[in-house]
Amino acid sequence: MSFDIKKLDISGKIVLASAAVGLLGLLLPWVEIKGLGSTSGIGNFWCIVFTVICWGIPLYTIFTGKASNSAAIISGGVVGFIFTLIFYSQNTITVFDKSANLSGSGLYIYLFSTIALMIAGILSTKTKDPAEMIQKTIADAKEIKNIFTK
Repeated sequence: MSFDIKKLDISGKIVLASAAVGLLGLLLPWVEIKGLGSTSGIGNFWCIVFTVICWGIPLYTIFTGKASNSAAIISGGVVGFIFTLIFYSQNTITVFDKSANLSGSGLYIYLFSTIALMIAGILSTKTKDPAEMIQKTIADAKEIKNIFTK
């Protein structure tokens, strides 16, 4: 593995920063009930699964020294963004005709990190051919699969 942060372009640096911020968001409370307690993103299995889905291929390409895969970066950001919005919408409760959202600070931080991941993907589009980007994403996914099936 050849990794040098100085050789990364702006999109690679944004991917690394958004992954770090996303991890921080996982550690902070995702659901907070004042006076009763809170739970972090690490406490939910699906939060960890979606984090691996969002940042798996982008971080793999960065740490192996390959060119950034804009289709994988954008799709990871979109999947994470949609997942976070679904989780956010499930935290709304209504009691006596008053509604409140119990989402904690970690959920908002994670949401912003997925937005940063989408921005990094948009910045990394070096090719305008969508078919080429999709083929590159499939090839990277197969390579990652081969690593885990050995």
